[in-house]
Amino acid sequence: MNKKIMVLWAVVVVLLLTAIFLIGYSRKDKDYMKLEASIRNATYLYLKNNNQIPEFDESAIVFTEDLLNQEYLKDSKSLNKYCIKSVVFTKGLIKDKYKINMECEIDN
Repeated sequence: MNKKIMVLWAVVVVLLLTAIFLIGYSRKDKDYMKLEASIRNATYLYLKNNNQIPEFDESAIVFTEDLLNQEYLKDSKSLNKYCIKSVVFTKGLIKDKYKINMECEIDN
């Protein structure tokens, strides 16, 4: 193949991947992303202030009711909208892990 054709194909592939990435990013729920970040910060502060940060590779569960009652979080409407009930914090070697648990009550 000619060099020009290979460069043209490389540009087409890069543009296609960029378009796929931008479409995926634009469809994310930005309100949920902000809420998730504030929940992570509130969970860490709650555990730190109460001296409950677990050791390496151990977990701690924090309920959103506790975060609301002690005023680490203020927006209960968003928590109810996304059915967020608790956060599992796992202490990592380099980066900590947060798993947000959602439990929606289904009306029958």
